[in-house]
Amino acid sequence: MLNRSAELKYLTKSFLERVVIHKDSIQVLINRSRLRRLLQQGKPFVSGSPEGAQPADDATDLICLTVEAKLKRCGGEVRLLVPPDSAVGQAAELPKASLIKAIARAHSWHQKLLEGKAHDQTSLARQAGVTERYVARVLGCAFLAPDIVEAILEGC
Repeated sequence: MLNRSAELKYLTKSFLERVVIHKDSIQVLINRSRLRRLLQQGKPFVSGSPEGAQPADDATDLICLTVEAKLKRCGGEVRLLVPPDSAVGQAAELPKASLIKAIARAHSWHQKLLEGKAHDQTSLARQAGVTERYVARVLGCAFLAPDIVEAILEGC
């Protein structure tokens, strides 16, 4: 029995022909006949390789889905940006983990200062294994307005 990610991978491989990433868009090419066969058989996960794993002979057998998108470097990661007016872009934005982590650390550090578990930024930095400068920058996040914190948690 296949696990969920293996089933999804198998399903996708069974009808996906190619994904082409351009500078300002992404094209997903789907093999029409393999997709039809998959939908008609009712049981998409069969042991072995996907049926008809050969490329499409004919360009008319391909369904081409194009989504406007571009890659953007955000800190240490690359994100795929899809404009809000795109059909795919209507899903909710994901919150940025680095911002959430900074807010959580800031509140934790502020609480330690209030409780006397840390005396200053130097002791906070030593306890957390980070630099004093980092503590100084992040500690301000403990004093953000509630609506800003809420917006960050919602991914806005």
